[in-house]
Amino acid sequence: MKFALLAPLVLLLGVAATQTADASLVRAGAVAGIVTAPDGQPIGGAVVQIILRGSDRVMETTTNDHGLFAFRRVPQGRCLISATIRDHTTHKRIGVRAGHVTRVRLSF
Repeated sequence: MKFALLAPLVLLLGVAATQTADASLVRAGAVAGIVTAPDGQPIGGAVVQIILRGSDRVMETTTNDHGLFAFRRVPQGRCLISATIRDHTTHKRIGVRAGHVTRVRLSF
């Protein structure tokens, strides 16, 4: 009888421990956004970089024809994001939270 009562409790504790461990491994988020000209028109072909604070690591992508970009698996924390097209660059500081998508609009 005691075993019948303990088995579900042990199973629940095991599931809770597994969920806690899995949640602690998630230390990255995503960054997505758009690069636009001063008139609000999207800019395709812009190089977008994320420079991670306290690190030499740089993540890079290029905007699509609609000016959109996205980064996955960005480490949680503060970083600098920039967009460059020809000889022009714009940038801003952002924060990335684990398990969330940070939305960014970069405008020249």
